[in-house]
Amino acid sequence: AEYGSAKGDLREDTPAEPTSLYGRSKLAGTRKVAKACQSSDVSGVTARLFTVYGPGEHIGRLLPSLVAAATEEGPIPLSPGTQKRDFAYVEDIAEGLLRLGLVTGARKGEVVNLATGELTTVRRFSERGAEVLGIAAERLRFGALPLRADEMDHDPVCVRRLQALTGWVPKSDLSDGIGRARNFEGI
Repeated sequence: AEYGSAKGDLREDTPAEPTSLYGRSKLAGTRKVAKACQSSDVSGVTARLFTVYGPGEHIGRLLPSLVAAATEEGPIPLSPGTQKRDFAYVEDIAEGLLRLGLVTGARKGEVVNLATGELTTVRRFSERGAEVLGIAAERLRFGALPLRADEMDHDPVCVRRLQALTGWVPKSDLSDGIGRARNFEGI
């Protein structure tokens, strides 16, 4: 949301162009953290998260919608699915936050992209989710819902800084992450 309408390879130094109040408020928070860290003896980084999925998502998001549809019958209305997202499983994001919390080589107030560095279409995520959840592919109705007006369009998220600081990048495969989410109590 902070990058907003920014195009190209999203690096931490890419100028943020938030297009929503949500994105602008997140960017304001990032700047406040950076300022506080730089003007004090506090170490800290801001982790920029992208499309986190898994247990705890609110109803209406893609994975919970697919999970709910797995227990029902009938068509599943979806957007065209052409949007590309950097999907990362919530457990991997939690691990990344812990790893960043242990880093000693970051600049005070630095921004670090916490993502996989790989884009997947919403359509591919939906198809993989259907496979894992036992939903017949013909129930997926791509294009039945319009694209949202605030859809982002960018190249892959750059994770070189995350790799340099932690020696690690999240690598969950979609089938594994969706399967873990399915098996988690409460989803």
